[in-house]
Amino acid sequence: MIASTWFRAARILASVAFMSLASACLERRTHDDAPPSPGRCTSCHGSPNNPGPEESKAAPPRDLFGNESTLYPGVGAHALHLAASPSHAAIACTECHIVPKDVEAPGHMDTKRPAELVFGPLATTGERTPSYDAGTRSCGETYCHRESDAVWNRPRSSADACGSCHGLPPPAPHPVGEQCWACHSNVRPDRTFIDPSLHVNGRVDVDVASCTSCHGSTANPGTGLVQAAPPRDLGGHTSSKFAGVGAHATHLYASDTHGAVPCTECHLVPKDARDRGHADTPLPAEITFGKLAQQNAAPSYDAASKHCSDTYCHRDSDATWTAPRSSTSACGSCHGLPPPAPHPASANCWACHANVREDGTFVNPTLHINGRVEVQLGECSTCHGGKTSPAPPVDTRGNTEVSAEGVGAHAIHLAGGDNGRPLECGECHEVPSGPAAAAHVDGLPAEVVLGGVAASDSRRPAFNYGNLRCSSTWCHGPTNPSNSSPVWTSTSGRLACDSCHGLPPPAPHPQMARCSQCHSAVVADDDRTILDRSRHVDGTVDVVDLASFRCTSCHGSATPAPPRDTAGNIATTAPGVGAHQAHLNPGGRARAVLCEECHVVPATLDAAGHIDSLLPAEVTFSGVASAWSAKPTYSAGSCQATYCHGASFVSNRASGGSLTEPEWTKVDGSQRACGTCHALPPPAPHPQNADQCSTCHFDVDADRNFVHPEQHVNGLIELGGP
Repeated sequence: MIASTWFRAARILASVAFMSLASACLERRTHDDAPPSPGRCTSCHGSPNNPGPEESKAAPPRDLFGNESTLYPGVGAHALHLAASPSHAAIACTECHIVPKDVEAPGHMDTKRPAELVFGPLATTGERTPSYDAGTRSCGETYCHRESDAVWNRPRSSADACGSCHGLPPPAPHPVGEQCWACHSNVRPDRTFIDPSLHVNGRVDVDVASCTSCHGSTANPGTGLVQAAPPRDLGGHTSSKFAGVGAHATHLYASDTHGAVPCTECHLVPKDARDRGHADTPLPAEITFGKLAQQNAAPSYDAASKHCSDTYCHRDSDATWTAPRSSTSACGSCHGLPPPAPHPASANCWACHANVREDGTFVNPTLHINGRVEVQLGECSTCHGGKTSPAPPVDTRGNTEVSAEGVGAHAIHLAGGDNGRPLECGECHEVPSGPAAAAHVDGLPAEVVLGGVAASDSRRPAFNYGNLRCSSTWCHGPTNPSNSSPVWTSTSGRLACDSCHGLPPPAPHPQMARCSQCHSAVVADDDRTILDRSRHVDGTVDVVDLASFRCTSCHGSATPAPPRDTAGNIATTAPGVGAHQAHLNPGGRARAVLCEECHVVPATLDAAGHIDSLLPAEVTFSGVASAWSAKPTYSAGSCQATYCHGASFVSNRASGGSLTEPEWTKVDGSQRACGTCHALPPPAPHPQNADQCSTCHFDVDADRNFVHPEQHVNGLIELGGP
């Protein structure tokens, strides 16, 4: 009861005191237009002892209740705002409140607490719409604090608050470098301010001296814009493992393999640091490839893998931006050594590129990776062949072995050897007018265009790149026999005489192996030595004048009939020899058989049906063989149904002979004995008296010797006597 009464009394006394103070203020008020002096304002809040300019003395601490602790909203951060600090100038009261002209001004004492916040021009800079949340004691969307979460009744020192209003550095599109002083000359390297009044003043004071203010370094080697390139990057990094540094130095400084690459080959270089698209876009820096990188390419950069792709500079290289390599390490990574076809497969770069030394180094590195292929072609043998010939070996890959496709049988064809003439390059290839001719170095393997001798006799030769064989060439004989299409890379050596044509060639060529009989100008008789290489495999078959030939040129000797046959055989066991002489020289047992009784005898060597048909020679019976209506044939090496050997007798009656179908190649006398063609005596109705042949046949004596052998086996039955 006593305590309650005391508390009510205290309140009454406080009210009286406040009324008295208010009355005193009213009595002292002025009636001009000048704002009240701080001395008057400090009657209710603030203190004459407050530091700072005069106007700040009217601001808390002290608040209306005499509180001086910043924990009270009426005190809060007034002192930090209104007094100059190392990070800003003094903030005028008008930036947060409408300052009344006098104590009785409307909106001053006649409104409920807390005091109204009416933000001024600084807080609203940049078209911001600031507000104050009395619940959280925080300002929002103010220019001064931006997106800061600073609490009004928990003020912080300048050192503690640094970085709370904007990032260090601010987020993109602000450059991400932390060297504030590089662009803001009011900031020292330790981030203190030379003139704090120029900070939080409604303007961003930017003073960019040069490109190297943010990236690069004047200490970098090189001149001009090259110095502005990292290292250093915007984050101050100097290691190439950082994407902002990477291979900048490798590209922008001349090396043993290339000249300095201008910045414009990868970036749009701004004229000024404030140009649009420069520092106003997020990192990483935009890659905008220039003419060099786009030379016959469509380049792109993958920021994730740190790889360029499809650039002229690196072609198909997998070089990583953040792992730069030395010129020595990178050699061969952009293009092969040698590049793939259609580039010649020779690794002798210096042969066509005069700017390259034999050890692979460059005479003038600026001529490498410059958008042009510097070519100075030499002789044919620069890329293939050697001192004596432009034909391989060596091929364009440097191979010398026959088993290599580019080498193969070049040497054998071009030398000719013992059996053939030397071939010209133009017989298998279209020889270019020079190293730079169209369709010359445009691809591998080299085109094979067979002409000349290969196409003789209306052939259509071709080369199969799959099995490396020629086909249908005149040079190697008929189409597709197993022995006439040698493999180009075969290591078996020179071809034998029968590799391209048979010995002898197949019909209708005469089936005799004595080549010199018809080709004496080209080949020797005994060992088949080629006498004149220029006339062998030249597209022409050199044959002696056929008019000079006789029948014995190919078969027979003293007479046209074998032995010798067309193959040179003389043994009667050879079908081409057989019983020829037994028929032509019967030895007193019968008349001589004429050639035309078994063959059609040609009028000339090249008559139809003579050497233009297959062996064996055709047997065409005529004359005596067909007498008495006989129908003779020749089959399986023997004659059948011939009059000569007793197939029939008078009026087509059987002869009764013991061997009427003799074997052609059995010439031992056993097949011509009396009784083999007709019986002794012949069967009835012939008289059956075997000892008196001479009684009726005057050409036979009593001992069965022929008096007139020319009248035996002549198609007639010779009866009667002399």
